[in-house]
Amino acid sequence: MNPQFTYNNSGKPVGVFLSIEDWKALIDEHPDVAVNSDSQNDEAIPEWQMELGRNEIKNIKSSKSLIDWETGKTDLKM
Repeated sequence: MNPQFTYNNSGKPVGVFLSIEDWKALIDEHPDVAVNSDSQNDEAIPEWQMELGRNEIKNIKSSKSLIDWETGKTDLKM
């Protein structure tokens, strides 16, 4: 297995990427870690939270204060 890690600005690991082959091998060895995206994800977030999220997305899309990525990178000196 050859995981790749992502780190935040402080150097703390915050994410792991696995190849599909490694993921499948992990599921074969430990089937309890597999997530059934069809059933569990639909039940994991209550409808009222989904509606709040949809409203937030609408608010963000209609906002005039958004800036494009290139401007943001320049502002943050990235």
